[in-house]
Amino acid sequence: MSRASPIFVTVVLGLAAIVAPGRSHVAGNQPSSNDQILAAADKQPKGPPEVVVSLVGTTWSSTLLEGSGVEYEFRKDGILHYTYADGRSWTDAHWRQTGDRLYMEINNKYAEYTAVIKGNRMQGTGKNVTGKKWTWHAEKK
Repeated sequence: MSRASPIFVTVVLGLAAIVAPGRSHVAGNQPSSNDQILAAADKQPKGPPEVVVSLVGTTWSSTLLEGSGVEYEFRKDGILHYTYADGRSWTDAHWRQTGDRLYMEINNKYAEYTAVIKGNRMQGTGKNVTGKKWTWHAEKK
């Protein structure tokens, strides 16, 4: 009984490299050595990874569609406390963060927001039960 050679699959820069012992081939290109693939990966610019911290305990400021201000306080356990510029405030909202992605729902999902967090700014879209959709952003205080 013959023994099959192991085959390894490596993904570098979005190119699949299928490597059998003693051979190498990048899908869609001429055969290349593993050293050439790794050298190409090493030449790609590398910046520091974006560090996204938890929103728990932070407050962010935004402007509503009609132009009035609102502040969002991200409390533990997914509780969102929001306060309008006129002083009215509620805690009937919830939030969830996954990495740099944010989901918020306000007033039993009357309005829902999504955003991407980058540093001291978040930006995304919102919608409500009436079908209205908008873009929004907030700045960390």
